[in-house]
Amino acid sequence: MLRAVRDMDQRQNLQNVKVPALVLAGAHDPAILPAMANFLAKHIPGAGYVEVNAAHLSNIEAQDDFNTQVVNFLAQ
Repeated sequence: MLRAVRDMDQRQNLQNVKVPALVLAGAHDPAILPAMANFLAKHIPGAGYVEVNAAHLSNIEAQDDFNTQVVNFLAQ
């Protein structure tokens, strides 16, 4: 199952996202590199991009920064 998710390529559908989006990346994430997250943000219309000082579990590793970014995004 994990390989199916890993190998799924939905890049051609990013322009179809019609809701506000925040791409929040961990600066040290070895699985989803910041460059990959930045690509998503650049190709989702109107998406925001934030990088926090964390790896893959940024909501745990950088809890305060993560929460601040998400709350700010939701408040917009």
